[in-house]
Amino acid sequence: LVAIPAIDTSNVTNMQMAFANCGSITTVPVLDTGKVTDMSSMFSTCNNLVSIPLLNTSKATNMQQMFTMCISLTTVPQLNASSATNMADMFSWCSALTDESLNNILGMCISATNVATKTLLYIGITSAQATRCQSLSNYNAFIEAGWQTGY
Repeated sequence: LVAIPAIDTSNVTNMQMAFANCGSITTVPVLDTGKVTDMSSMFSTCNNLVSIPLLNTSKATNMQQMFTMCISLTTVPQLNASSATNMADMFSWCSALTDESLNNILGMCISATNVATKTLLYIGITSAQATRCQSLSNYNAFIEAGWQTGY
């Protein structure tokens, strides 16, 4: 799969592994994900994925490994994780994230009140990335929301 075609996902509730291992895609089109509760491994191992659009993740409870191994991913908008209970390794091996994307991830964490393990280590952010996060605008609110780096 080189590009994700225009598809109607308006009634989909489970997108687990929907685009996993699609190593040739670089971007994702806008998808209607308003009813999706399981986004686990949705884009895992999409090695050339560079950016994702703002996805409606407000009903997603399982976001585990959603972007694991997306080694080229630089751009992540601030996703709504207010329903998330599992965000384990969501960004593991995403080494190319920009500071803006890391700041958006901090904002996402702030909304994730139902997650038991509230550390950047848990969601897959590296120690070096966690250090970069400390200078970002969402960091103080991230700490105030009960999150830690885990390092």
